[in-house]
Amino acid sequence: MRNRVSVTHLDSYQYFLDSDMTEQELYDRLFGAYTPTPAMSAGTAWHKILENYLRNPSGIYQQDSFTFDISKLNDTDEVQVVNLGKPWEREQKHVVQLIDGVDLVGKIDVETPYAVIDHKLTGSYNPERYLNAWQWRAYLAMRGKNRFIYQVFECKPVTKYGQVVEIKDYHTLDMYAYDGMIDDVKDCLNDLNNLINKWRSEGLSCKRVYK
Repeated sequence: MRNRVSVTHLDSYQYFLDSDMTEQELYDRLFGAYTPTPAMSAGTAWHKILENYLRNPSGIYQQDSFTFDISKLNDTDEVQVVNLGKPWEREQKHVVQLIDGVDLVGKIDVETPYAVIDHKLTGSYNPERYLNAWQWRAYLAMRGKNRFIYQVFECKPVTKYGQVVEIKDYHTLDMYAYDGMIDDVKDCLNDLNNLINKWRSEGLSCKRVYK
Protein backbone atom coordinates (compact mmCIF):
# COMPACT_ATOMS: atom_id res chain seq x y z
CA MET A 1 0.00 0.00 0.00
CA ARG A 2 1.27 3.43 -0.94
CA ASN A 3 1.25 6.09 1.74
CA ARG A 4 -0.16 9.48 0.83
CA VAL A 5 1.74 12.30 2.51
CA SER A 6 0.89 15.98 2.31
CA VAL A 7 3.69 18.54 2.06
CA THR A 8 2.30 20.10 5.26
CA HIS A 9 2.88 16.78 7.06
CA LEU A 10 6.64 17.28 6.74
CA ASP A 11 6.54 20.46 8.80
CA SER A 12 4.28 18.81 11.38
CA TYR A 13 6.79 15.97 11.63
CA GLN A 14 9.67 18.41 12.08
CA TYR A 15 7.75 20.16 14.86
CA PHE A 16 7.31 16.76 16.52
CA LEU A 17 11.08 16.22 16.39
CA ASP A 18 11.90 19.66 17.75
CA SER A 19 9.29 19.93 20.52
CA ASP A 20 7.68 18.02 23.36
CA MET A 21 4.89 16.79 21.11
CA THR A 22 4.14 13.11 21.70
CA GLU A 23 3.84 10.54 18.94
CA GLN A 24 0.12 10.27 19.70
CA GLU A 25 -0.28 14.02 19.31
CA LEU A 26 1.50 13.89 15.97
CA TYR A 27 -0.76 11.07 14.81
CA ASP A 28 -3.82 13.07 15.86
CA ARG A 29 -2.54 16.11 13.98
CA LEU A 30 -1.93 14.17 10.80
CA PHE A 31 -4.83 11.73 10.78
CA GLY A 32 -7.23 12.65 13.58
CA ALA A 33 -10.54 14.43 13.16
CA TYR A 34 -9.89 17.83 11.61
CA THR A 35 -11.78 20.87 12.82
CA PRO A 36 -10.38 24.18 11.52
CA THR A 37 -9.97 27.14 13.85
CA PRO A 38 -11.32 30.59 12.88
CA ALA A 39 -7.78 31.62 11.88
CA MET A 40 -7.44 28.56 9.61
CA SER A 41 -10.84 29.24 8.04
CA ALA A 42 -9.88 32.88 7.47
CA GLY A 43 -6.71 31.72 5.73
CA THR A 44 -8.75 29.45 3.45
CA ALA A 45 -11.17 32.30 2.66
CA TRP A 46 -8.29 34.68 1.86
CA HIS A 47 -6.82 32.11 -0.53
CA LYS A 48 -10.16 31.96 -2.36
CA ILE A 49 -10.13 35.72 -2.78
CA LEU A 50 -6.60 35.67 -4.20
CA GLU A 51 -7.44 32.76 -6.50
CA ASN A 52 -10.42 34.63 -8.00
CA TYR A 53 -8.96 38.10 -7.63
CA LEU A 54 -10.88 41.06 -9.00
CA ARG A 55 -9.47 44.41 -7.95
CA ASN A 56 -11.81 46.37 -5.68
CA PRO A 57 -10.83 50.03 -5.22
CA SER A 58 -12.45 50.10 -1.78
CA GLY A 59 -10.11 47.39 -0.51
CA ILE A 60 -13.03 45.47 1.04
CA TYR A 61 -13.64 41.83 0.14
CA GLN A 62 -16.27 39.37 1.36
CA GLN A 63 -15.62 35.64 1.48
CA ASP A 64 -17.39 32.93 3.45
CA SER A 65 -18.18 34.53 6.83
CA PHE A 66 -15.28 36.99 6.77
CA THR A 67 -14.79 40.56 5.62
CA PHE A 68 -11.23 41.36 4.54
CA ASP A 69 -10.02 44.95 4.63
CA ILE A 70 -6.83 45.73 2.71
CA SER A 71 -7.46 49.48 2.53
CA LYS A 72 -4.24 50.13 4.48
CA LEU A 73 -2.28 48.39 1.74
CA ASN A 74 -4.10 50.39 -0.92
CA ASP A 75 -2.47 53.49 0.56
CA THR A 76 0.98 52.11 -0.28
CA ASP A 77 2.72 50.71 -3.33
CA GLU A 78 3.08 47.27 -1.69
CA VAL A 79 -0.23 45.86 -2.87
CA GLN A 80 0.76 46.58 -6.47
CA VAL A 81 3.56 44.01 -6.37
CA VAL A 82 1.52 41.03 -5.13
CA ASN A 83 2.03 38.27 -7.71
CA LEU A 84 -1.16 36.31 -8.29
CA GLY A 85 -0.05 34.75 -11.56
CA LYS A 86 -2.34 33.99 -14.46
CA PRO A 87 -5.65 32.22 -13.73
CA TRP A 88 -4.29 28.93 -15.10
CA GLU A 89 -1.21 29.18 -12.87
CA ARG A 90 -3.22 29.20 -9.64
CA GLU A 91 -4.19 26.41 -7.24
CA GLN A 92 -2.65 23.48 -9.09
CA LYS A 93 -2.48 20.13 -7.30
CA HIS A 94 0.51 17.82 -7.81
CA VAL A 95 1.31 14.26 -6.76
CA VAL A 96 4.97 13.23 -7.00
CA GLN A 97 6.86 10.07 -6.07
CA LEU A 98 10.21 11.16 -4.64
CA ILE A 99 10.73 7.85 -2.80
CA ASP A 100 9.30 4.38 -3.27
CA GLY A 101 5.92 3.74 -1.71
CA VAL A 102 4.94 7.35 -1.11
CA ASP A 103 2.76 9.82 -2.98
CA LEU A 104 3.82 13.32 -1.93
CA VAL A 105 0.86 15.65 -2.43
CA GLY A 106 0.77 19.42 -2.56
CA LYS A 107 -1.43 22.21 -3.89
CA ILE A 108 0.57 25.18 -5.12
CA ASP A 109 -0.99 28.63 -4.85
CA VAL A 110 0.81 30.01 -7.92
CA GLU A 111 3.40 28.44 -10.19
CA THR A 112 4.94 30.67 -12.83
CA PRO A 113 7.63 29.61 -15.31
CA TYR A 114 10.30 30.99 -12.97
CA ALA A 115 9.01 30.44 -9.42
CA VAL A 116 6.66 28.72 -6.99
CA ILE A 117 4.61 31.20 -4.93
CA ASP A 118 2.75 30.58 -1.68
CA HIS A 119 0.32 32.91 0.09
CA LYS A 120 0.18 33.12 3.88
CA LEU A 121 -2.23 34.95 6.18
CA THR A 122 -0.84 35.42 9.68
CA GLY A 123 -1.50 37.41 12.81
CA SER A 124 2.22 37.53 13.64
CA TYR A 125 4.98 37.75 11.06
CA ASN A 126 8.00 35.61 11.94
CA PRO A 127 10.41 35.13 9.00
CA GLU A 128 12.23 32.21 10.66
CA ARG A 129 9.00 30.22 10.64
CA TYR A 130 9.15 30.22 6.85
CA LEU A 131 12.91 30.06 6.37
CA ASN A 132 13.11 26.80 8.34
CA ALA A 133 10.06 25.18 6.73
CA TRP A 134 10.05 22.02 4.65
CA GLN A 135 7.25 23.39 2.47
CA TRP A 136 9.39 25.46 0.13
CA ARG A 137 12.04 22.75 -0.17
CA ALA A 138 9.43 20.11 -0.98
CA TYR A 139 7.68 22.23 -3.60
CA LEU A 140 10.94 23.12 -5.33
CA ALA A 141 11.91 19.43 -5.32
CA MET A 142 8.51 18.41 -6.67
CA ARG A 143 8.46 20.97 -9.47
CA GLY A 144 12.14 21.13 -10.39
CA LYS A 145 12.28 24.87 -9.79
CA ASN A 146 14.98 27.01 -8.19
CA ARG A 147 13.03 29.90 -6.63
CA PHE A 148 10.22 29.93 -4.05
CA ILE A 149 8.45 33.10 -2.91
CA TYR A 150 6.37 33.48 0.23
CA GLN A 151 3.83 36.30 0.03
CA VAL A 152 2.83 36.93 3.65
CA PHE A 153 -0.21 39.02 4.54
CA GLU A 154 -0.03 40.17 8.14
CA CYS A 155 -3.37 40.85 9.81
CA LYS A 156 -4.82 41.54 13.20
CA PRO A 157 -5.35 38.16 14.93
CA VAL A 158 -8.43 36.20 13.86
CA THR A 159 -10.26 34.91 16.93
CA LYS A 160 -13.83 34.33 15.74
CA TYR A 161 -15.90 33.65 12.68
CA GLY A 162 -17.56 36.59 10.98
CA GLN A 163 -15.04 39.19 12.08
CA VAL A 164 -13.44 41.88 9.94
CA VAL A 165 -9.91 40.79 9.06
CA GLU A 166 -7.76 43.91 8.73
CA ILE A 167 -4.64 43.23 6.68
CA LYS A 168 -2.07 45.70 7.89
CA ASP A 169 1.16 44.67 6.15
CA TYR A 170 2.61 42.62 3.32
CA HIS A 171 5.97 40.82 3.25
CA THR A 172 7.86 38.68 0.76
CA LEU A 173 10.55 36.08 1.37
CA ASP A 174 12.56 34.45 -1.41
CA MET A 175 14.04 30.96 -1.02
CA TYR A 176 16.35 29.22 -3.46
CA ALA A 177 17.21 25.60 -4.17
CA TYR A 178 20.58 24.41 -2.87
CA ASP A 179 22.89 21.46 -3.41
CA GLY A 180 21.56 18.43 -1.57
CA MET A 181 18.09 19.91 -1.07
CA ILE A 182 16.25 17.07 -2.82
CA ASP A 183 18.13 14.49 -0.75
CA ASP A 184 17.18 16.41 2.41
CA VAL A 185 13.51 16.26 1.42
CA LYS A 186 13.78 12.56 0.62
CA ASP A 187 15.39 11.83 3.99
CA CYS A 188 12.64 13.66 5.90
CA LEU A 189 9.95 12.00 3.81
CA ASN A 190 11.50 8.56 4.35
CA ASP A 191 11.62 9.02 8.13
CA LEU A 192 7.97 10.08 8.24
CA ASN A 193 7.00 7.23 5.94
CA ASN A 194 8.66 4.74 8.30
CA LEU A 195 6.63 6.16 11.18
CA ILE A 196 3.40 5.93 9.19
CA ASN A 197 4.18 2.30 8.33
CA LYS A 198 4.72 1.67 12.05
CA TRP A 199 1.28 3.11 12.78
CA ARG A 200 -0.25 0.94 10.08
CA SER A 201 1.40 -2.16 11.58
CA GLU A 202 -0.29 -1.24 14.88
CA GLY A 203 -3.67 -1.22 13.15
CA LEU A 204 -4.11 2.55 13.06
CA SER A 205 -5.91 4.24 10.18
CA CYS A 206 -3.69 6.66 8.30
CA LYS A 207 -6.35 8.61 6.45
CA ARG A 208 -7.50 12.08 7.38
CA VAL A 209 -10.94 12.36 9.01
CA TYR A 210 -12.81 15.61 8.36
CA LYS A 211 -15.55 17.21 10.43
